[in-house]
Amino acid sequence: MSCCSIVFFNFYERYQLVGPDLIENADWSNGLAHWQYTGNVSVLPLQNEVIAKLETTVPVESAFISQIIRPSGQTRLVKLRCEIKTENIVNGDTSWKTARVVLVSFNAAGEAMYDLPHVLVHQEGSHDWVRYEKVFAIPGDVSKIMVAGQIVRSTGSLWIKSISLRPVTLKTAFRDYRLALLLVWMLVLLWVTVPFFKSGFSSLKQGVVLILAAGVIFGVLMPESMKESMTAAILATDTVVSASYIPVQFNNTQSFNLNPHLPELDLHKAGHFVLFTLLSIAVVGGRPYKKSTACLLAYLVLFALISEVLQLFMEGRTAQLGDIFIDSGGIITGYLVSWLWLRLIVDQNRISF
Repeated sequence: MSCCSIVFFNFYERYQLVGPDLIENADWSNGLAHWQYTGNVSVLPLQNEVIAKLETTVPVESAFISQIIRPSGQTRLVKLRCEIKTENIVNGDTSWKTARVVLVSFNAAGEAMYDLPHVLVHQEGSHDWVRYEKVFAIPGDVSKIMVAGQIVRSTGSLWIKSISLRPVTLKTAFRDYRLALLLVWMLVLLWVTVPFFKSGFSSLKQGVVLILAAGVIFGVLMPESMKESMTAAILATDTVVSASYIPVQFNNTQSFNLNPHLPELDLHKAGHFVLFTLLSIAVVGGRPYKKSTACLLAYLVLFALISEVLQLFMEGRTAQLGDIFIDSGGIITGYLVSWLWLRLIVDQNRISF
């Protein structure tokens, strides 16, 4: 079920085009007409098409090419697509000082909303032509959007071609298949958990396991708005829901991030690590179930995978392989704590004899 869900959300084509290209002079056939630019920017013929080239040679310089677009009231999902090539890009001292293609939204006051997802691609070094595409959600309070190619305070060359920005909508078939998959998940989880819970409180150890597992599931099924509110309450901040939260009617861009890199640690990821550490201690150290240690650890990792996959169905949540690594780190930590504790007890018993 987890593999089917990942394949479905990552590879099933969920969008259909519903309008013309929003970019004027997207192929640069009219030079830089309709485009704003700063720094060393030029358009060059390449075989049967025209490309834009941005170049910088001094780390403190930047090169930009951009176009402002006024989205209509019906434009809520757009697909940005282009091909890029980089040559000798040397990044600056922060992550945004690089070569990249972005789609930036602006609020009613004209302020750039960089806390929303806005990066299509960022690239370092030298790479041949690669096509990138991504669907961006545009909240209702956006006054304008800006598509841009940038080399920001770094050096090298960025080449861009075949750029387009098209309105899209979610396919009805995707909604139906997602609902069907969710119903299957519910049936499977009921089939697995109901007998587990019926016998779960036959001992104190099993009760502790069930409470910790329920805590993990509660965290997984928590909508993003509630998660943000809880974070604000715990940290005693004035922010209730961050601007990065996108309402559910616009949140149709979920996919399972297969990048193995560990995500940036925050309060919730630390909480998951602690919960899985305690769960591992309860399952492996407490021994409430008659299974081998290897089997129990495998079940815990599978539970971590399932908890991450279920976030694909939840409002505003993201699922990524890096989170499973964090959960697995908690599982291993719990196992090591249990092993050291048992060894300590054994050594004390030997001394007492």
